[in-house]
Amino acid sequence: MVSGAALYIAMRWFDRSIGVVSTIVLARLLTTEDFGIVALASIALGLAVVLLDLGINLTVVQRRDIDQDELDTAWTLRLLQNAAVAAVLASSSAWIADYYHDERLAPVIAALAFAYLLDGLTGLGPIIFQKRQEYAREVAFFMSKRAIGFLVTMALAFWWRSYWALIAGTILSNVAGVALSYAMHRQMPRFTLSRWRGFFGASSWLTLRAIGSYATSQLDKLVIGRRDGPAMLGAYSIADQVSAMPASELLAPTSRALFPAMAASQDDPAKLRRIYLSALGIQCLLALPASVGLALVAGDMVPVVLGEKWAQAVPLMAALALAYGMNSLTSAGNYLLLSLGEFRWQALLQWGMAAVLALLVFGAFPQSGGREIAWFRVVLGGVGVVAVIGLVTYRLPIVTITDMVRQCVRPVLATLAMAAVVTGIQILAAALPQWLRLVIGVASGAAAYATALFGAWRLAGRPVGAERWMLERLAALLGRQA
Repeated sequence: MVSGAALYIAMRWFDRSIGVVSTIVLARLLTTEDFGIVALASIALGLAVVLLDLGINLTVVQRRDIDQDELDTAWTLRLLQNAAVAAVLASSSAWIADYYHDERLAPVIAALAFAYLLDGLTGLGPIIFQKRQEYAREVAFFMSKRAIGFLVTMALAFWWRSYWALIAGTILSNVAGVALSYAMHRQMPRFTLSRWRGFFGASSWLTLRAIGSYATSQLDKLVIGRRDGPAMLGAYSIADQVSAMPASELLAPTSRALFPAMAASQDDPAKLRRIYLSALGIQCLLALPASVGLALVAGDMVPVVLGEKWAQAVPLMAALALAYGMNSLTSAGNYLLLSLGEFRWQALLQWGMAAVLALLVFGAFPQSGGREIAWFRVVLGGVGVVAVIGLVTYRLPIVTITDMVRQCVRPVLATLAMAAVVTGIQILAAALPQWLRLVIGVASGAAAYATALFGAWRLAGRPVGAERWMLERLAALLGRQA
């Protein structure tokens, strides 16, 4: 799992380096309304996807044994699913454009529908690589596809200066993905539904889970697009993308390796407990300070990196970064439940979270706008932490709340120390240029966190945990370089 996570970290840093560059460049080439149009179309695509999602990829990875007929059936079901999504989107594009009072949406949604149909032709090679824990091949596939999409999108953005560059880049990236999937895994799938019954038992709960997850993650954008218009939605979307980066780029690599490792250990509770607690400690150590740090420096980072025209994204980013930091504490628990096949509990959890957000947005605060809704996401993050802790201890009783606290207490205390240092520096350095204050804040925050974290670890007697894991990884890296 560690070797796989290392490869995924390399992939995610490559992917996010591209993402950061493209976000900065596109933010300066395009307008907030351009981002808002694409965000609204993406929301429509996401809704259609979750309503028709069969959870094929999750089912393939989660199963201990699967034969070729089942793989062929999985590919066929996924293709039919994508075709259905594309048909629904294309037929409803005019209605969606009318609902949001923007006729530009109709052709954009139709183009995204075509892109999603193309994606359905992708071979099963990437998911087979993940299931077999052939991490190098999976990483090579995604990095190649991402690089092609980036180059195409950047070239078209400089040429067109339009949101159509984002749409065309998505289409051509999916074309590249189809070609790469068959080049790297040459076995052609058969079109067959012979084993479809084996997928629909879990798929019903996976579909409900996906719908609930979509509602939890996209309801805020649906409401803001309707209440505040494309410009505010564009600012909210860019704030959401940037806020997600610290947690997602540090969590996703370990999570992609974590899921198959947990699935392979589902019949060994003691081993599953060790994997879960190790992952929880590592993810908390990495993602929590990164998210809180971003929230602290958002006021300097946005104008320096994105430009002054994105100033309205600052308060949104500060709140959303905190929300993603809280979500980082639930990632390992969610994958534990998935690996145990607890799709029903996952579905109920997501629907419960969506209900809480809907209650806040439509019931308690019906006039709320983007800023208020961003803080509702922080509240939702706290609810999610409590819910996942309860489900983990219920489903795997040998894991206790005390175990979880031991893994997270030092990173949480070190993060609080970092926040105090960064806040003090921002007050003392208020007269400095923003770019310099940003650099000083990031450097001092990182130093304060590392000092507090490893100081607390030494005072605790250097126990086995995430800190020791990090030191071993650093020692191995320095040894290789030497």
